[in-house]
Amino acid sequence: MANKRMMHECFFQSEDVAEWNIQQRYLVIGIISIADDQGRLRANTKWLRSKLFTYDDVTPAEIKKDLEHIAKTNDTLTIYKVDGKEYIQLTNWWEYQSMGWAKPSEYPAPPEWNDRIRQNIYIPKQWVMTAGWPGVDDCLSYEQALDNRQTRKLGSELGSEQPIFNTNVNFNDSVKASDVDLPKTPYTILLDAFEKESGTYSGGNLKQRDNEALVRLVKSECEPEDVIGAIKYNRSKGFPVVGVASVENGAIIERDKRLGRTATVNRSDTPTARTQ
Repeated sequence: MANKRMMHECFFQSEDVAEWNIQQRYLVIGIISIADDQGRLRANTKWLRSKLFTYDDVTPAEIKKDLEHIAKTNDTLTIYKVDGKEYIQLTNWWEYQSMGWAKPSEYPAPPEWNDRIRQNIYIPKQWVMTAGWPGVDDCLSYEQALDNRQTRKLGSELGSEQPIFNTNVNFNDSVKASDVDLPKTPYTILLDAFEKESGTYSGGNLKQRDNEALVRLVKSECEPEDVIGAIKYNRSKGFPVVGVASVENGAIIERDKRLGRTATVNRSDTPTARTQ
C-alpha cells in the first residue's frame, strides 16, 4: 500500500530550506514520502537513488553529499549507524504527520527515540495494539486490550489467561509485530497447521470470517490433523482453499471421522459451496 504523507506549507517557506539547492529539497520531499510509519528508512544511497531519482542523472555520491549537508545544516533528519548499516530518522516526524495508525518499523531506532505504535491485530480476535501512542494506554497483549477502555469493546471467546503478545518486546529493536513469538494456544496451533498445509502466511491479519471460523474450530475441539485433512480433501476435488472459512466444515467432518462420530455437517454445506 502506498504511503500517504503530509507536506506542510512551512517547508517551502522556511529560510533554512531555502539554503538547500533544488536537488536537496527534492531529496527531502522524497525521503518524507517513502519513510515508514515511524519516519525511518535506509540511508543506502544506491537504494535512495533507485527509489527517488529513477529517471534522473543523479549519482549515489551526490546523494550522500546532499544527505550530509542537510543533516549538518538542519534538524529535519538525523543519520545514524547500527551494526554497520546507516539509517535516516526524520526527527520532526510526529509534528507534521497526522496519522491515526502506525506500524512498527523494520529498522532500528536512533538512541533516545520512542516509537508510536498503533495497529489492528487479529489474534485471537481483532483488537488494537498500542505503544507510546499519545493519550492511549500501552496495550501489547490481548488481555490488556480487554481491560483497556480506550480500545474497542471486545469479547474473550477463548477465555485465554495468557497474553497473546510478549509484553517485554521492545519495538525499537527492529521487531515487527508479525515476528513476535506467540504462545501456543489452540487458536494459534490450528492457524499454524492451516498456513503450513495451505502454503499461506497471514501474519495474524486474518479476515473476520476466517477469525470466526478458527474460533468455532477451537470450540469444536478440532485438531491440526483435521484442518490438514480438510485442505487435502478440497484440493483432491479441485475446490479452492481461500481461507480458514473455506475448510471449516471439512475440518469438522474430519474430526467426526477421527472420533468415530456420525457427521454433523456435509461437504456440500461448506462456506465455499454456499457462495457459488
